[in-house]
Amino acid sequence: FDKVSGIIVCQAGCILENLDAYAAKHGYMMPLDLGAKGTCQIGGNASTNAGGLRLLRYGSLHGSILGVEAVLADGTVFIVDCLSTMRKDNTGYDLKQLFIGSEGTLGVITKLSVLTPPRSSAVNVALLGCESFDAVKDAFVEARKNLGEILSAVEFMDRASLDMVMSQQPALQDPLSSNCPFYVLLETSGSNESHDMEKLEAYLGNVMEAGTVVDGTVAQDAAQAKKLFGIREDITMSLSSRGYVYKYDLSIPIDEYYSIVEDTRKRLAKHDAEVVAFGHLGDCNIHLNISTLAYNDAVQKDLEPFLFEWTAERRGSISAEHVSVASAIAQLLVAYFQFLPAGIPDWPLIALQQHAYIRSSAVNQKEQGVNTNNGPFNWQPCPNHLNDLRFQCGNLIVPLDHLDKNNNATISIAVQKYTTNATKSLGTILLNPGGPGGAGTSFAVPELNLITGGQYDVLGFDPRGIGKSRLLQCSKNEFTAAQESAIAEQLEVPFTLTGVTDDTVEMFASNFELYVKRCELYDKDYLKYLSTAYVARDMDLIREALGEELTHYYGISYGTFLGATYANMFPNRVGRFVIDSVLDPEVYTGPTPELFLRSVSDVDAVFTAFADQCEAAGPGSCPLADASAKRPYLMDRLQSFLTKVAKDPLIVPGGDDITQVTETNIRQKILQYMYSLEVGWPKLAATFHAMMTNNYSLPLTNDSCAAFVVPNDVGMASTAYISNDGLPAAQLNWTSAIQKGTTLIPLAGVAGWTSLISSKSWSVRPVERYSGPWGKNYTNKVLILNNQYDPATPWSSAANLHKLMGTNNSVFVTREGYGHGSAFSQPSSCIHNLLTSFYTNGSYPTARNCSIDKTPFEVAPALSEAAKAMQMLAAVRHPKQLF
Repeated sequence: FDKVSGIIVCQAGCILENLDAYAAKHGYMMPLDLGAKGTCQIGGNASTNAGGLRLLRYGSLHGSILGVEAVLADGTVFIVDCLSTMRKDNTGYDLKQLFIGSEGTLGVITKLSVLTPPRSSAVNVALLGCESFDAVKDAFVEARKNLGEILSAVEFMDRASLDMVMSQQPALQDPLSSNCPFYVLLETSGSNESHDMEKLEAYLGNVMEAGTVVDGTVAQDAAQAKKLFGIREDITMSLSSRGYVYKYDLSIPIDEYYSIVEDTRKRLAKHDAEVVAFGHLGDCNIHLNISTLAYNDAVQKDLEPFLFEWTAERRGSISAEHVSVASAIAQLLVAYFQFLPAGIPDWPLIALQQHAYIRSSAVNQKEQGVNTNNGPFNWQPCPNHLNDLRFQCGNLIVPLDHLDKNNNATISIAVQKYTTNATKSLGTILLNPGGPGGAGTSFAVPELNLITGGQYDVLGFDPRGIGKSRLLQCSKNEFTAAQESAIAEQLEVPFTLTGVTDDTVEMFASNFELYVKRCELYDKDYLKYLSTAYVARDMDLIREALGEELTHYYGISYGTFLGATYANMFPNRVGRFVIDSVLDPEVYTGPTPELFLRSVSDVDAVFTAFADQCEAAGPGSCPLADASAKRPYLMDRLQSFLTKVAKDPLIVPGGDDITQVTETNIRQKILQYMYSLEVGWPKLAATFHAMMTNNYSLPLTNDSCAAFVVPNDVGMASTAYISNDGLPAAQLNWTSAIQKGTTLIPLAGVAGWTSLISSKSWSVRPVERYSGPWGKNYTNKVLILNNQYDPATPWSSAANLHKLMGTNNSVFVTREGYGHGSAFSQPSSCIHNLLTSFYTNGSYPTARNCSIDKTPFEVAPALSEAAKAMQMLAAVRHPKQLF
């Protein structure tokens, strides 16, 4: 950052709000301000040439961005380095302008230099009410005349927008005494407070006297100003809370700015649709939003292409990411390429052709055998998989409260499916990867389609509170969540064989109490709706929306509890159902300390097997092995090393810096690598070897502006589900449980499991909690799978569920070996064949045991495609989830 010129050079992933806060420390501000400033990234702002609230004052990003660094999109790794920090640069072509607003079609912006203006010391905000849109236009014209150089933002919203916010925020009072059909939100920014206020008061006097403005209020301090702008910024979230929203980001000539709203309302009069509008009046940008309780194909057809044609006829512009718009643009580009003269540089042509292919993908869906019926899920090509149209993404609107029929609030459940290429699909397998807290959308991948036989579509969904569904909020925004998550991950676990006391437990638990309280602060009213019983009801609505009579399912770990809950809440809808690596429902719904003890019971057995198999493999396959030592020797060496690190933590390189590695860090790694052995055990051996030979280093971390965010549930969705599904944890004896745990697994230690103590501070009780019975009569038997030794869900849990369900309702198969997840912790052709036969033919296995194909340190012939798929799936599961 240049403190003299105000020019900042930053990574594309920097959060806009954080850049503004950084600039503020030096007396400057970002020239761009958006309602989504807390989550949007400056690279995306530049790629879309975002306008925002300050465009009226500072112009578009074409003027504020002085240079960019970008990676081109023609398939080669080539950097365009035009990261200029000069305001005047008149040498050659101004290449940066190609990337600003190109939406990634010519390249991906990686860094930018931005000119930041001085931060205003005097800021005033006024909300004005008008009786007609003509009056709104007059108020805008007078503001430009009377306020001149201090006018920084002019925002618009209609009464329907304000009503929508007030309906979702009962405590919010109408900001004006008059109920006006239109509102203008003005901001002035200058350097002389008395001068600016004098000009603002003169302006308000003129427009009130002329009848242009019939009511208004001026913020008396920064808090009131933030509250007024908060109404404008909360419109989008309020719309989403009502149901499904059709969103259009348009620029319309000012004379017809509101006409599109009126024409849209007339066109949708036959539907139960709420049409609201708000936007940046200063640059003629309007956000047209249509809210319905659920997706309606008839509404979609009435909106498109009507809105696009309406806008085009008036020479407006469309700046939202809508497939139909993108497809039309793409077709125009493809046609345009046919008439280009020879000699044009290849890289922009290839990039534009590539973009045209991607954007026109929706047009070709039918040719590729993909069902283009959007239906209740509003299926679209997945943004991260545009080159494979078998990936489809959407969402389903479900009730917030399934049991209160008078509560009309809804939430959106994100779904992703990977469609089969079979001649005729046998249906859809719903998926859950575990957690609780795992995003099921990431689980719907080709590998899952392969290991289940390839005859079904596979569909993953993010449970409520998680991922892309209506997310639980336990932090201010995604950037603060990243900081808070990093702090939580560095907590030292103070529990040793002799060091567990009430005081140490209370002190450790207090760290998590802060995170629980933040959940209550930001999302208290949502917490009671987060339970597995409600996820099961959401799951049944997914089945219904798919048009299928039975639910076919594959769930692992926590997903087994979801599966068992669904099966017993909807026993007549159980189709081909597999639950793998079982979470004992009796234990999970009981006291959380008991869940802790059951979960850790196999950890040392798996850790010991790691050491034994490494010794047996020898130094050629395992770097920790010692051919000259007498077996067993490795576990003693590892324990001695951990004891040493407990007293004297490692200081290791971390990029161009140094950092500390503690015993807790290492023990958490041990648990992480006990899950998927084919990948995990070799990594753990290499990590230990590097640490023990002083060759360990950590990757470079960002030392300026964090270019990453994390979901702002801060991982607390897991705590919400475990606590709501279990018994109130605050009254239970955690000290005794941790004392038993440290004795039960002295080798691996309890560090990887102690986050369960966060439930100790939880006080919310769910609207619905299912705790049995677990043995109702199902339409089809459930297939239960479990490993012989599992570091998270021991074999005894699966055996108990089989007993609870009964032999008439379930079949239980044990896979030999270690790890978490019979389908992918170690390769097993037996498990793959079993799953394929079960899902394809409905055949239950006659054998009750399955073998593995190889051990982790064993050199074996090339793996089968199914075995490779199993390995890939191990990486898909959420890396921090316990179950």
